[in-house]
Amino acid sequence: DDLTGCDFDLQAFELGTGTRAAAKSNPRDGEQEADSHRRGRMCHHGAVSGASGLPHALRADKNLRRLRLRHWLAGYPTSGLGARPRVAAFLLALGLPFMVFSAGCADQDVSMTSHGPAKLIAVHPNAETVPTYGKFELSVNLQGEFTNPFDPEDVSLDGHFITPEGKEQIVPGFFYWGWERTKVGAAEKVTPTGEVCWRVRYCPAVEGEHRYYLTVNDGKTEARSAESTFRATKSQHPGLVRVAKDNPLYLECDSGAPYYAIGENVCWPGGGGTFDYDNYWKKLADNGANYARIWVGPFDCFSLERIKRDDGDRAGLGRYDLANSWRLDYVLDEAEKLGIRVMFCIDSFNSLRIKDPYPAWQN
Repeated sequence: DDLTGCDFDLQAFELGTGTRAAAKSNPRDGEQEADSHRRGRMCHHGAVSGASGLPHALRADKNLRRLRLRHWLAGYPTSGLGARPRVAAFLLALGLPFMVFSAGCADQDVSMTSHGPAKLIAVHPNAETVPTYGKFELSVNLQGEFTNPFDPEDVSLDGHFITPEGKEQIVPGFFYWGWERTKVGAAEKVTPTGEVCWRVRYCPAVEGEHRYYLTVNDGKTEARSAESTFRATKSQHPGLVRVAKDNPLYLECDSGAPYYAIGENVCWPGGGGTFDYDNYWKKLADNGANYARIWVGPFDCFSLERIKRDDGDRAGLGRYDLANSWRLDYVLDEAEKLGIRVMFCIDSFNSLRIKDPYPAWQN
């Protein structure tokens, strides 16, 4: 599940013109070459190389509870069958940023605390039938004794899914807040819709009836829901991308179909926020691209655990920015509609800088 030592020749596309630009990456000696620039910034077309697959990352982490961020991004099981991330994302990687982007978020004025014994009040599925490799999602109202919904030591919601073969997969849930976007001039503005709940996402890989139930634990009490079912129907989706079984120098889908990544690094938007990605994804898809990389590091509008801005800021260390979480959801959903698979860059060496150009160590 580790791509280290692989050679890739990727065809990249300039977003502004649709012009092809070739890039080659050789992780054996750490060399990367790219002859494409977008708006004066170098694009890392060879970002696939040297990255570790999600299954490898899961096995390497001894504390699966601390993977809740990755689970939110990927819809990952923590036990049972092999890793099954959401279709839009297939790898994690480290990135090398060249500039800083900052986008303002609306104030996060919502109650994130709860009191009383653990209780599952209501569970609403998004559908009774979904295609294989589609998204089955549960919206959950719950209560418990907690003050930080992002800390699994304070409160945890888990979905237990039993496949038609009888194998159980456990997928952690996450705290959710709905948002909507508007344009103010050329800039994006996001405002909360008032929808606050918990969610659990699951990606079925096999056909047939799946059983599931939920558990919530606040460290003092635990509650369990009644068991329910949904059905996964056969689809034409080729499945998730992984290292090829017969040759680790290549990638393939679950179906065995080869996957050759065509695309580029589109790590951050301009001032238009997610509106910029509407344009990016369309131009990539129009030119035959099926791959892109975005950053969820500490600098841009996808930052989840970002710097606390002031005493009234609900985000900060240990608390996620829910407006940026919604932005990331939106961008991934739109990429999936156009057949673009997305690599996540979740960290950056700039976090270790104490000097220009982008010092972030003091934060």
